[in-house]
Amino acid sequence: MKNIAVFYGGKSVEHDISVITAMQAMVNLGNNYNVYPVYIKPDGTFITADNLMSAETYLDFANNVKNSRVVSFLLGLPCMQILTLQRLVIIIQINERHRKR
Repeated sequence: MKNIAVFYGGKSVEHDISVITAMQAMVNLGNNYNVYPVYIKPDGTFITADNLMSAETYLDFANNVKNSRVVSFLLGLPCMQILTLQRLVIIIQINERHRKR
């Protein structure tokens, strides 16, 4: 199964529309992909969490989000990484033949 990261949210006035659209996209990806939601908070922080695919999470985000982790990107490494205080986890490795040159 292939991995896909869905990035949504952000600082835009379209923040809420982005969340709704991402939720619909993630549901419709079905069982064909391992979906990794990456929410961009209004302050610009990229995070992932255990319950980002639940619409209820966004009604009171600060109180409803579970096990949130900051997502960071390291220049030159073709992967998405989750950074926590305890460990660094690479969840998406980009295959070299799919990278644009």
